[in-house]
Amino acid sequence: MPDVKYEVEVSVEVWCGTCGAGLCGTSTAEDYKGVTVEACEKCLKAEYDRGYTDGLEEGDAHHDF
Repeated sequence: MPDVKYEVEVSVEVWCGTCGAGLCGTSTAEDYKGVTVEACEKCLKAEYDRGYTDGLEEGDAHHDF
């Protein structure tokens, strides 16, 4: 049986499942190993802000003002 190879070009669009932001600029696919996607900057900031606020509220709960 002859060894047959094909070259295929695939275009994939990636979107954040939380906020819908396009992530094509933060995703890569190399050598058929899979797709890697960095977290959406908008959602990262929202989670950071939420953690900061939660930390402040938790800290305030332990202080008598």
